[in-house]
Amino acid sequence: MEREGSVVAYLQGEKIHPSDAFVICILNHERDYHDIKMVLTNFNLMSQCFLRRTAERMNMSVASNIMKQINSKIGGESIRVKLPKFMETSAVMVVGIDVCHAGKNSIVGFVASTNKHCTAFSSDIIIQPKYQEIVKKDLDRCYLKALKEFKRYHQTLPEISLFSEMELVSSRELMSSKTKSTS
Repeated sequence: MEREGSVVAYLQGEKIHPSDAFVICILNHERDYHDIKMVLTNFNLMSQCFLRRTAERMNMSVASNIMKQINSKIGGESIRVKLPKFMETSAVMVVGIDVCHAGKNSIVGFVASTNKHCTAFSSDIIIQPKYQEIVKKDLDRCYLKALKEFKRYHQTLPEISLFSEMELVSSRELMSSKTKSTS
C-alpha cells in the first residue's frame, strides 16, 4: 500500500527510537487506521490515532478522552479509588485470576497490583488445553513475576496478598511461591 510505504519511509528517515516517541496520528479516513497501526506496531511505537473530523469538532470532552487514552498507554493513572486503611499502611498485593474457555484453548488471565494505589499492574496469561486444571508451575511463573515487579516498586515483598478466584488454586500453594522469590 502506498500510504503504508510512505509512513515506513518517514519513520526510517527520522530514526525514531521507540522509547523516545509517542506518535499521534490524525487520519483522513477510518480505513487507514489498521495499516497505520500495523506500521507503528512493527516499529514498536506507542500511538494514538483519531480522525480528522474528530479533531475538527474538538472540545474539552473529546480532548479529555484522547488525553486519558494517551495517559493510560504511557502508564499513567487515570483514576484512583479510596482504599481501605490497611492497604495504605501495609505492602498489599491484590491478585486476580480468571479463565476463559471460549476458544479452542483455555486462557488464564493473571493480574497483580504492583503499587500501593492499585493503579499499576503485572499481568500475564497462560494458554492451555480447554478445561484443563491450571498448572501450578505456570501460576508460579506469573506470581513470581508479579512479586519481582512489586518488590522493584516497594523494595520489599508484599506483607499481604489478596486473591480472587481462589477456587482455582489453594492460597497455600500460591503462597509457597512467595517464599521461593529471592530477588
